[in-house]
Amino acid sequence: MCAFVTFKAIVRHNQRTTGTVDHRYNGTGNECPTPGGGGGGDGIGDNMDCLMHVLAHLSIRERVKCRLVCHRWRAAVDKLSAGVRRLHMYYKTTGSGDKYSHDWPPESVDTIVLTGGQRMPFQRFHQLMVNFPALHSLQVRNATAGDAHRLRDCEVILLSLPELIYLDVSDNELITGASFRLLGKACETLCAGSVNADVNISPILSALSESSNTTLRHLELKGCVDQPVWPLGRWRHSLRRLSIRFYCPQDQTLDTMSSISALANLEDLALHQERCYDEPSAIDGHSLRTIAAQCLGLRRLAITGEYGWRLRLDDRAVQYFVHKCQQLDSFVLTAIPVVCIE
Repeated sequence: MCAFVTFKAIVRHNQRTTGTVDHRYNGTGNECPTPGGGGGGDGIGDNMDCLMHVLAHLSIRERVKCRLVCHRWRAAVDKLSAGVRRLHMYYKTTGSGDKYSHDWPPESVDTIVLTGGQRMPFQRFHQLMVNFPALHSLQVRNATAGDAHRLRDCEVILLSLPELIYLDVSDNELITGASFRLLGKACETLCAGSVNADVNISPILSALSESSNTTLRHLELKGCVDQPVWPLGRWRHSLRRLSIRFYCPQDQTLDTMSSISALANLEDLALHQERCYDEPSAIDGHSLRTIAAQCLGLRRLAITGEYGWRLRLDDRAVQYFVHKCQQLDSFVLTAIPVVCIE
C-alpha cells in the first residue's frame, strides 16, 4: 500500500493552438503521455483521464499530496480521487491579462497549501470554506509585495475562514499582524511573522490579545523583538509550545521571560536569536531562572543563536534550571558560552 504519493500536474496554455496540456507524474519517475497535447483539440479531458489512470493503480486512501500549477485552463481537479486530503496549489506571476480559475477538488480535502506570488487570488478566500467543508489547515507561502489585491494583514483569511485549527502565514511580506485580532476561537496552531521581512512581533501579540481566541496550543513567531512585556496571559493554561525566531534591534536585550514564565503548562520552548553576530545573547542566567521557577512541566528547551553568538549563562543558572524542571527530556544550547557575573 502506498502511504504517500507526490503528484505534479502542470497545465500550460499555448495561445497559438486551442490548447496544449502537459501532465507529468513525479513519484515513480514515469511520465504520463499527453494525448491531444500538441494538436488542435484541448487535450484536457484526455490528460485528466491519464491522471485518473495513474491514481487508479495506487492505493491512495490516507495522506496524498497533490501539487497543481494552473495557467488559464480550468483543470478538472474535481475528478481527483476522494482519498485526496492535502492539496498544494501554486500561483505564478504572469502577464497582466492572465486570469486564474480552478474547479475545486472533493470534500475530503482538509489541508491546503497556497504557494505563489503577485497573483495569488486572495479575493477568493471566502470560497474555501464553502467548497472545502472539511478544511481545517491552511498554509500561505510567498505572498510577496506588489500583489494587486493586497492581503491587508491577512484580514481576508481570518474573516473568510473562522473555523481554521491550523494557520501558517509566516515568512510572507504582506502579512505583518495588525489584523490577528480577528483570529477565530477554534485556532490551536498559529505561525506568523518573518525575520527576512523585518516583521515586528509586538503588534502581532498585541492584536492576538484582542482576539476572542483562548485555545492556542502552539505559537510560532518570527521577527523583531522591541518590547519587554508580551500579553500572553490569556493562554497561560492552553499554550503548550512556543517557538520564537527573533532579533533585537540596536543591541536591546530580551526581557520577556516574565511573560513566558506565566505559561504554567508550557512543555516546549524554542528561542533562536538571529543577527547577533559577536554580540552577547539577549538571554542570560536570570532569564533561565525565571523560566525554571514557573514552567515546571517544561519537557524541551532550545536556546540557540548564530555562529559567534555569546551565550550569557553560568553554571549555577543551568544547574538550577535542570533541578527545577524534573520532566525535562531535551535541553539544547548552541553558542559560545561566556561566564556571566551577576
